[in-house]
Amino acid sequence: PTSATPSRVGRQRSPTTPSMALSPPPPSPLLLLLLLYVAQGTAIRLVSGIASGRAATHAAARTSHPPLLCDVTATSDLESLLANVEVEADAEELADEVAPPGTPAADPLEGMQEGTWEMSESGGVHTLRVAVAGKVLHFESGKMARLASGAVTVSTGETNVFCAATLDRRSTPKPIDFTPLRVDYCERTSAAGRSPGGYIKRDGRPSDHETLVARLIDRPIRPLISAGWSLETQLAAYVFSFDGVNVPDVLGICAASAALALSEVPFPKPVAGVRVAQVDGQLIVNPTLEEQAAATLDLVVAGTKDAVMMVEGAAAFVPEPVLIEALEVGLSAISVISSAIDEWRVSGAGKSVYEPGFLPPSKGVYSFLESFMVDGVRLPEAYRTAMIGGTKEERERNCVNLQARVVEMLLDNAKPAVNQAAVAAA
Repeated sequence: PTSATPSRVGRQRSPTTPSMALSPPPPSPLLLLLLLYVAQGTAIRLVSGIASGRAATHAAARTSHPPLLCDVTATSDLESLLANVEVEADAEELADEVAPPGTPAADPLEGMQEGTWEMSESGGVHTLRVAVAGKVLHFESGKMARLASGAVTVSTGETNVFCAATLDRRSTPKPIDFTPLRVDYCERTSAAGRSPGGYIKRDGRPSDHETLVARLIDRPIRPLISAGWSLETQLAAYVFSFDGVNVPDVLGICAASAALALSEVPFPKPVAGVRVAQVDGQLIVNPTLEEQAAATLDLVVAGTKDAVMMVEGAAAFVPEPVLIEALEVGLSAISVISSAIDEWRVSGAGKSVYEPGFLPPSKGVYSFLESFMVDGVRLPEAYRTAMIGGTKEERERNCVNLQARVVEMLLDNAKPAVNQAAVAAA
C-alpha cells in the first residue's frame, strides 16, 4: 500500500500499549467478608470505649455534684425509666376505663324517663332525644346536608346512621299512578374502622344485605306518601359508624322517616322501625348483635303510631300468642318514636310541602267511582266481594273479570246516543 492510503494493519495499536492493558481482577468475596468482619469488630470496640468513657465521666460527676432529678447513666436506667412511664400510662388508662368503687353506673336513659322525648335547637341545629326500650335514640338535623330537602342523623351507642331526602324540582309535575320514590342504603366499610383489602379501596355496588335493608325502609314509607306526589324523590341512607353492638338497619328506617317528615315531600304520618327478639323467653326491643344471634324470635316491625305497616322476620316454632305479644311490644315502641318525630316536625324543624310538585287527584273521580254501578252493585262492594274468599288464583281471576266488566260498561256509556225516531223516519 502507498503512503496516501494507510493500511488497516497500520492503524491497529500494539497489544503492548497502555490502553490495551488488562484491568485488575475483582476482589474475592471471601476477602470482602473478612474486611467487613474486621470493620465491625473495630466499630464495636470503639463504641464500647466511648460508652465506658461516658460512664466514667457520669460516675465522677455523681461523686462531685448532687444527684439530678432524672439521672440516666446507662441503657438499663433508660429502659427502667421507660418501663415506669409505660406502667404509669397504663394505670391512667385503666383508671379512665374502670370507675372507682362506689361510682354509680352510667344511666342508659341519660336521665330521661321511658317513653318520653326531648327537643332542643341551637344555631340552626335541631336535636331530638327519645327514650325507648331502655336506650336513647339521638336525632339531629341541620348540621349535615343542609342543601337537601331533609337530612337526619340517628344514633344510639356508637352506631350512627345518616339519611337525606331529596326531590327533583326541575321535572314537570304530571299525574301518575305510582309513587316516584327511590331508596338507597349503604353500609360503608369505614363505619367499622376498616378499609377494603383489595386493589380497589372504595365501596362497591350494594350487597344483597344492603338491598334487603333498602326494601325494609321502602315498604312502610312508600304507601304513606300522599297520593298525587309526582316529583322524583330519593332517600339515601348511609351507616357512618358501627360499634358492633347496635344493629343499624332499624335505625335506617327511623332516619329515613324523620328525613322525609322534615322535608318538603307530603308525608303526613311518620313511621318508625324496631327489632323485637325473644331471648331466654323474654322479649327485647332493639337487641344487641349478640342477643340477636341467640334469639328464637327475630322480628322487624315498622308502622305509625296507630298501626303496623310492615313485619319481617323469622322464628323457631314460636307459639302464636308470643308472636302477637311481640307485635304489640314493637307497636308500643313504634308509637313513641313516631309521635316524637311528628311533634319534632311541628315544632319548627320541618319544612312546608312543595306545592308545585303535589297534584292531588280530582275529587270528582272518587265520587264517580264510588257511585258507579256494576250490574246493580256499587263498584266498591263489587271489588270487596271479588277479593274475599277463595284461593289467590280465584281472587285474581275475579279481579280481572271485574276490571274487564267496568271497562266494557264505561265504553258503552261513552258511545253517542242514537235517536231511534230519526232512524225510523230515515
